[in-house]
Formats: sequence, C-alpha cells, structure tokens
Amino acid sequence: MKPGTRILLVEDDQAITSFVGPQLKHRNLSVRCAYDGEEALAQIEQFRPELVVLDIMLPKFDGVGVLNRI
Repeated sequence: MKPGTRILLVEDDQAITSFVGPQLKHRNLSVRCAYDGEEALAQIEQFRPELVVLDIMLPKFDGVGVLNRI
C-alpha cells in the first residue's frame, strides 16, 4: 500500500484497535478507528477511507448492516 492510504478500522474491542492501529500507522498509513456500526458509517462519510477493516459483531449496528449500507 502506498503511504497515506486511508484505512478505517472498525472494531469494538479496544485492545485490538490499540494494537492494530499503531502497526498500520507505523507503515505510514492514515488510520482512524470506529467502535460501533453507527460511528463506522459516520467515519466513512467524513474520512472517505480507501480500505475498511470491518468486524462483523459490532454494537448498535452490526458489520453486515454497515457493509450493506456502504
């Protein structure tokens, strides 16, 4: 991936995002995290990610619902 690629990491387990997010940033990627389905949809509109890493079991709105919306 080229430096600056926008990635949205959607995961409700903050232990996972606290590990994976910094690893992606270390590779010069632009990373944002969302912790539930509603936040993911808002971040997709604002951040316009090129790649979404999406957990299926999320609070408020599950990953399948997020995928269907995008």
